[in-house]
Amino acid sequence: MKKNILFLLIGFINFTILGQDTVTNSLLQRWNELPSTNKSFNMVLEENFSDDEQVILNNYFNEQTRQISSNTTSIQDPVLDFFYVLNFRNEEIFGTLDAEPPFNSVDPIETIFDNLFADDFDDIGTLYALDFDLESLVTVDVITGERTVVGPLLNFPTGQTIAGLSYNVTNDTMYAISTNGVDDTILYTVDLTSGEATLIGSLGITIGIWLEIDNEGNAFSADIVTDAIYSVNLETGQATIIGTPFDIDIEFAQEATFDHVHDVLYMAAYTGGGTGGIYIVDRDTGEIELVGNTNALNAEFVMFSAHDETLSLEDNNIETSFSMFPNPSKNQVTLQVNNDEIIAIEVFNTIGQKMKMSISDENMDVSSLKNGVYIVKVTTIKGISTQKLIKK
Repeated sequence: MKKNILFLLIGFINFTILGQDTVTNSLLQRWNELPSTNKSFNMVLEENFSDDEQVILNNYFNEQTRQISSNTTSIQDPVLDFFYVLNFRNEEIFGTLDAEPPFNSVDPIETIFDNLFADDFDDIGTLYALDFDLESLVTVDVITGERTVVGPLLNFPTGQTIAGLSYNVTNDTMYAISTNGVDDTILYTVDLTSGEATLIGSLGITIGIWLEIDNEGNAFSADIVTDAIYSVNLETGQATIIGTPFDIDIEFAQEATFDHVHDVLYMAAYTGGGTGGIYIVDRDTGEIELVGNTNALNAEFVMFSAHDETLSLEDNNIETSFSMFPNPSKNQVTLQVNNDEIIAIEVFNTIGQKMKMSISDENMDVSSLKNGVYIVKVTTIKGISTQKLIKK
């Protein structure tokens, strides 16, 4: 599993002790002598340094981070924990795949004999999937792999094969696509309480093979005939090609997932003969970038969902603090930041999806949120701090 993001970043910093004062030099030497650990940055500081020493080190590391950010024009590579996957070509094992290559093994949770095609989390962390054999919506327990049928996909037309499933956090709606495998792909909404499917319209592409929706409610699919990515109008179903076709030939069942924390679209592409790979898809240009091949797994992933723990309550910068009240809350929440300039206030659900809501100055309207637990992330000029918010 990944370490704290700041901790990883620090690992790449070339510490220059020359020019530092004696106290800082001594603290840095102690820091560099600490053994490698998966503990968060703050935990390591608290366990090994006094309060005054923590302040000195935090100031130093923050300055190093700011220098790196100002001297680079590229975005840092996203850091993801793992993917939940179901490999259709290898004993149909449901498990976790570390998000960093090489992709050589899946940590099994359960062997799933059902043909589950397409999956996605809702905004409270429930993993849904579409059962090909039962033509039903099911939930999947990510701890045990147990499947529970929600209900049949009522109104699902004959001759269609399930292909994609994606939750839209902006309107609290699950969407799905299916294809007849010849000349048509159809968009639906799916009722999460009954499984009932409601037709929206045809995408106008031949074999749409997955569906993903980003933080802004923009939908995307890929066609395994044209080998290209398309934007999808969720009101009409109409698809529009983005850029030019991929430089790979995607075949058979595919899946994709949207990493809501890092704003990244991943595609698990199967290219036939046991070959394939995980790619990052550019939603503006349609270009793809290989993260790593999955040849060792003979992987045709029909379930593929990102999981990230970036929004850890342990990742707070000790220079930045804020309070929220009331908490729990039904409607309005007021934030109070201690003598610091706010850059951004963001609210995420427990799986990292950014919530669309009204935030004015230091006041948040949480009335539109479902009851549950959320993470409030406050970014200031001194750092980042997070707190748990309970909506009731």
